[in-house]
Amino acid sequence: MTWFKENTFLAGLLVITGLLGALIIYMGLKFGGTLDERLGEISAQENSLKGMKGLNPYPTPASAEAKRDSLKVLLDSARATQEKLLAFRPESLENIANTEFSDGLSKSVKEVKDLFPGDKALPERFNLGFEEYASGPPKESATGVLNYQRMAFDWIFREMAAAGVKEVLNLRREELPAESGVDWNDSNAMAKLNQPSGRRTTAQRGSGRSAPKAEVLPEVAHRMPFELTFRGPESAVRKFLQSLVNSDQYFVEARIARVKNEAGNPEKKKTKAAPKDDSDAFGPIEGDEPAADAPATQTLSRVSGGESLTVFLRADLLLFKADQKFPELN
Repeated sequence: MTWFKENTFLAGLLVITGLLGALIIYMGLKFGGTLDERLGEISAQENSLKGMKGLNPYPTPASAEAKRDSLKVLLDSARATQEKLLAFRPESLENIANTEFSDGLSKSVKEVKDLFPGDKALPERFNLGFEEYASGPPKESATGVLNYQRMAFDWIFREMAAAGVKEVLNLRREELPAESGVDWNDSNAMAKLNQPSGRRTTAQRGSGRSAPKAEVLPEVAHRMPFELTFRGPESAVRKFLQSLVNSDQYFVEARIARVKNEAGNPEKKKTKAAPKDDSDAFGPIEGDEPAADAPATQTLSRVSGGESLTVFLRADLLLFKADQKFPELN
């Protein structure tokens, strides 16, 4: 204490020097960290700029405007396509009275039976695919969508009859969610309704891991799956399938189609090689030839199927969703 009193100037100088040193150390630590941060930001910006320079097109105002214009064209095309698809959607899907649905179904069944006369022209206990409702009506909460499906099946059978199909072997439709009280838009309920049996594939069993999830795309339509088996000549089959895909009333997407030729292959007969003909550079070819007593028209008929084409069709009747919205660009 005496030394400080006797050496006031030196003591003050030491104190001031210590304070300045501490201040310098503090400022150095503070601004040193800030400098590192700034250098890191500059490096990140440089990397981002290098990445943008590698883009094609380079993100200039002009290319951004061009991209916006192309996106507008794409959205306009999507809206135009949506408008065409929504033309297949019925004006109303409101539920109707149970009795009204049952009356409409009975009327359709009677008229279809008139179009396909004969004991074997239609399946036994035929009820237009709604055999479970032959003894009682469905839930009234499902009558709107079921009535739309009933009208579609009615139209399909009329097209088959007009095409010349004489025999329908089977019509089976899958239960719609509304019949179980499930809303199509309820993803959790739909997942339970469509839950698989729990069997795993060989790859899954071997690895002990579940398969990777596939990319989920937005749904544009609800599916109403059905299976149809019918028999008829090739001309009738072709005409019916053309009417199915060219319809402007109902949109039917075929998933699987199998055609069986009941007539089999034309009769064949092994013939001996004819004497060599110099006018033909290759000479006669020994092979299978149609039987001598089989006229050309009969052979062609048996190749194309004649009266014996059996067709199995698995398809979906599509009900397009009206709530799909596209973004607006200024």
